[in-house]
Amino acid sequence: SKKIFQLLKSPVPATPKDTLRSIMPRCDTNQAILAEPEEEALHTVFYFPGCGSERLFSDIGKASLYLLLKNRTRVILPPPFLCCGYPARVNASTEQKGRITLRDTIIFSQIRDMFNDLKFDACIISCGTCRESLEELETGAIFDCKIIDISRFIMNINGTVNSSKKYLYHAPCHDSLNGEGFDILTKEAGLTVEQIPHCCSEAGTMAISRPDISNAMLERKKEAIRSVTGTREAMTTMLTNCPSCIQGLGRNSDLKVNPVHISTELAELTNKEQWKKELKELMKNCEIITF
Repeated sequence: SKKIFQLLKSPVPATPKDTLRSIMPRCDTNQAILAEPEEEALHTVFYFPGCGSERLFSDIGKASLYLLLKNRTRVILPPPFLCCGYPARVNASTEQKGRITLRDTIIFSQIRDMFNDLKFDACIISCGTCRESLEELETGAIFDCKIIDISRFIMNINGTVNSSKKYLYHAPCHDSLNGEGFDILTKEAGLTVEQIPHCCSEAGTMAISRPDISNAMLERKKEAIRSVTGTREAMTTMLTNCPSCIQGLGRNSDLKVNPVHISTELAELTNKEQWKKELKELMKNCEIITF
């Protein structure tokens, strides 16, 4: 059919073979994970990775966890594979959305009660739609702290970034950095970045439900990229802060553009190719907490 043809016209990029949970001890639906940094913790956060950073593009979740632990941050993670409910919401699955909302609210409240002796500095997210759902759930009120994007939190702690690379930047439609991503990368991190306009074309589940519209948006994005990259032969890193956009931008592989989540790039700049190996060592100092 025409719909299947449109889906095959711009195939999605490859994803990691494992999930974020592959580096953690197994835990049940009534258990949280407490990860402590090697040095004494200076900060405490609750990190909600969401489906995109935990299942689909797990390097985002791993990089976020690595950056937090490297910056002396105690991390509490919820039980495995919790969805924020946003996909159900936008697809009008009202009953399913209600069940997810109730479940997440109960779990978050139970985790907060379990760690009532700790002061939380932030609720960390690495996805814009997760941020919107957690705001709707009033997660910030539950943990008595702000909901903050991982890159924003790390830059607040340590704004030093050392890279001579030239980057592109794509601002997501559902932006966990509230439109400040470009300024954070250029003015605070001091990176050389050029911003590329327009939607990546993924638009969450719209790429599946309306591939005809999605492909038209993809062509518009391609033209915007071509206007900047021209005839470059080398692969160019395009930073973004949304797992769904990683998938949408990954459909532009023919333009020699490599989409990378900001957290993943910060992890690689911290310890190049060794950060994943170091993370496995850091995760040995974690504990399962039953609530």
